[in-house]
Amino acid sequence: MKLTVLWPFGANRPILRSFGAGIGKSALIYPVSALHSIALGTANLGLVYYLQDYFNASPGEVGLIAALFSTAYFVGCFVFRPFSRLLLPRFSLLLSVALNAGFVMGILLSRRVAYVAVFNALFGFGVSLFWPPIMGWLSIGLEGKELGRALGRFNLSWSVGLIVSPYLAGLLTERDARLPLEFGIGLFATISLLVVTGSVLIRKVRNDRHREPHPRLGPTVKDASSILRFPACIGLVGAYIVMGIFSVVFPMHARTRLGLAESTIGLLLLLRAVATTLGFMVVGRIEIWHHRSAPMIGVQVLLAGGCLVLGFFDGVAAYLILFPAVGALIALAYSQSVFHGVSGSPQRAKRMAIHEALLVAGVVFGSSGGGFLYQTASVGTMYFVAAALLGAAALSQTIFVAIVHRRKG
Repeated sequence: MKLTVLWPFGANRPILRSFGAGIGKSALIYPVSALHSIALGTANLGLVYYLQDYFNASPGEVGLIAALFSTAYFVGCFVFRPFSRLLLPRFSLLLSVALNAGFVMGILLSRRVAYVAVFNALFGFGVSLFWPPIMGWLSIGLEGKELGRALGRFNLSWSVGLIVSPYLAGLLTERDARLPLEFGIGLFATISLLVVTGSVLIRKVRNDRHREPHPRLGPTVKDASSILRFPACIGLVGAYIVMGIFSVVFPMHARTRLGLAESTIGLLLLLRAVATTLGFMVVGRIEIWHHRSAPMIGVQVLLAGGCLVLGFFDGVAAYLILFPAVGALIALAYSQSVFHGVSGSPQRAKRMAIHEALLVAGVVFGSSGGGFLYQTASVGTMYFVAAALLGAAALSQTIFVAIVHRRKG
C-alpha cells in the first residue's frame, strides 16, 4: 500500500484549496490596514519628537518635513497610477511596505536634517502604493448599502491605528525618540509577512486577478458617479487641515507651551482617535447622510466653530472637550468623501487616489501652514486662520450645491 503525503505546497495543494475556500479578501485587507495605520501613525508622530530631540528642529522645520511626506504622498498617488495599474493589489501592498521599512531605516541612519527630509519624502512615495490600491480593491463591485457597510468596516479597521499610535509613540519616545521609528520598521516587516501568508492561504486572494481597467482601453462601463463628490472633496480638505494641525503642531505646542508629557499628549490624541473610530462605526451603519449635501456643509461649520473656541481658550480643558467632537466630525467628512467618490464609478482606485491626494493636501496646509503661523504669530492666530478656511469651504460647498439645484430645476 502506497502512503500519500498531502504537502500544502505540492502540485495539487489540497490543504490550500480547502483552508481559504470560504474566506474573502477582506480577511486580509482589514487586519493589514489596521497594522499599517498603527505603523504609519507611530512613525509619523515619533518623527516629530525625534526631530526635536536629536536635531533640535524648530516647529517650522518639523512642519516643513512633515509636509514633504504629505506632498510626496500626494504626488505619488498620481505618478504611480500607471505603474500600480499594472500590479495586482497584493503585489502593490508588498512593494509599499518593503519600501516603507527601507526609507524609515534611512531616516534613522541620517545624520543631517536634510537627509531626514529626503527619506521622509521617499517614505511618502512608498505609502502612496498602499492606500489607493487597497481601497479600490476593497470597494470593487459594491454599491449603495453594501458599499457603505464595507467602507465602514474598512474605516473602523484603519482607525484602530489612530487610537493606538499616538499613545504608543509618546510612550516609546519617553524611553528613546528612536523607538517609534524602529517599531514602525518592525511592523512594516510584519505586514509583508501577513500579505505573503494571505496570498498563499486565502484562495480568493491567491486567485484574484483584479486590475483596474484603463479608462481608454478597458471595457465600456457606465459611469454613474455622484455629483456630490465635489463638495465632499472640499469638505475632506477642510477637515484634514484641522487633522494636520492636531497631528503635527499640537504635539509640539502641548510639549513646549502646555508642559505636557509625551504620553499625556498621546492620551489626548487617543481621545480624538477613539471618537473618530466611534464615528466610523456609527456612520457605517446609517444611510441618512448618503447623497445629501447638508451634512457636508454642517461638518465644516462645526469644525470652524471648534477652531474659534480653541483660538480663544487654549488649554487642556478645551482640548479635552473639543477633541472628541472634532474626531467624530473628521470621521463623517472622510466617509462622505470616500462614499461619494467611488459610488457609481468604474475607476475606483483612481478615485481613491484623488481622495488620498486631497486628504494629504489638507494635512500639508494644516501642518506646514499651521507650523509657520504658530512659529511666527501665535497658536490663536493659527486657529483663527483655520476657522476662516473652514468657513470658506462651507461657503464653496453651499454655492456649488445651489448651482447644481438651479440647473436641475
